[in-house]
Amino acid sequence: MNKNALIIGAGFGLSALVARLFSAKGMKIGLAAQNTQKLTALANEIDASTYRCDATTPESASDLFNKFDPNIGSPGLLIYNPNVML
Repeated sequence: MNKNALIIGAGFGLSALVARLFSAKGMKIGLAAQNTQKLTALANEIDASTYRCDATTPESASDLFNKFDPNIGSPGLLIYNPNVML
């Protein structure tokens, strides 16, 4: 398995916990969310890359993979954890 992970819908809860766990295991982490500014502290903490992505649109998801692959490589593990605030 590739030693990298992409977390789509990254935030402060479960996805942050998973990102820290994967990072502690030596994986390179990509964090994707609509608002990447909220991920700055976590990304700095675990040396992760951030990507803007609106998971509700196919174009944005395609763009995410086009940016992630050359930067980190094809994801060995993908976590899809979007959150919808109503």
